[in-house]
Amino acid sequence: DSEQEDIAPPSTVGEAATIERRCACERADSLLWPKPIPRLTTLLLERRAVRLRSYTRTEVQVAVVNNSDAPISEITLLVQFSEEHGGKLTPTKDRPLYFAGPLQPGQAVKWAAEARGTEFTIASPDLGELGPNGQGAAPADAFVTLSSQANHRPVRLHAARMLGYLGDARARDAALALKDAFRSQEAPFLRRVLATLGDTRTCEVEVGPVGVGVCVFNAGGEAHSGLGLQLSALSGSLNVDQPLAEPPERLSERKWQVPGELGAQAGVYLRVPLGSGFTLGAGQSLEVLADKYELLE
Repeated sequence: DSEQEDIAPPSTVGEAATIERRCACERADSLLWPKPIPRLTTLLLERRAVRLRSYTRTEVQVAVVNNSDAPISEITLLVQFSEEHGGKLTPTKDRPLYFAGPLQPGQAVKWAAEARGTEFTIASPDLGELGPNGQGAAPADAFVTLSSQANHRPVRLHAARMLGYLGDARARDAALALKDAFRSQEAPFLRRVLATLGDTRTCEVEVGPVGVGVCVFNAGGEAHSGLGLQLSALSGSLNVDQPLAEPPERLSERKWQVPGELGAQAGVYLRVPLGSGFTLGAGQSLEVLADKYELLE
């Protein structure tokens, strides 16, 4: 797992966090959904560069998934190819991609495009977002079908992500089915899908000038003790539109003990100081996890 390379050692181990109040998590916070889910997601499936005698030709495969509960018609994407000359990117070719539709809820459609060039951008339509609690999302059953029947693994990974976002327990089966045909570059994505469905979840993350506040919630049916909270500073954001892309590096981490016992369906809002040895710089992202203390990396 490339995320585990070059990790700075924890600056403090065993320190207890401070409890401020009771709280609850309807959905776990995750780098898999740092912002609202769009009604239409564009996924890069594959890219391949072919070096010819005097130039490079790039081939890409791209898909869109209808995350919404309504059919979508008239979908148009534009793949814009370019190549570098004198330190600047010069456009070479635009390839429009069109689907008359309708694209049903939870379904995907794929295209291929190729042209001269070493770089490309994909312009896709902005059709709005799902509601903050998943309102307007396609039925979970549609994503279950997509996770098992899609031909391309990035689409299946996206389906597992959507099931996790919707809080559907079948996300675990979808993720584990992908893990059975394990590919190392998928591990960070799958691990995060599984983390959103664990008994111990985190939400309401608030980053202040000297510390972080977070709700740690026990979504299980039994009380848990010996829990821990871990903060990790990552080099950037997770690219959810490219599930197979290299994940951000973990630059530093720190963990704390969650005091006492956390009852079933109960949560506590914790405040932890960052202190020395843990910094969160510009362009970096914060990942917050909770689990049994000894299981946290």
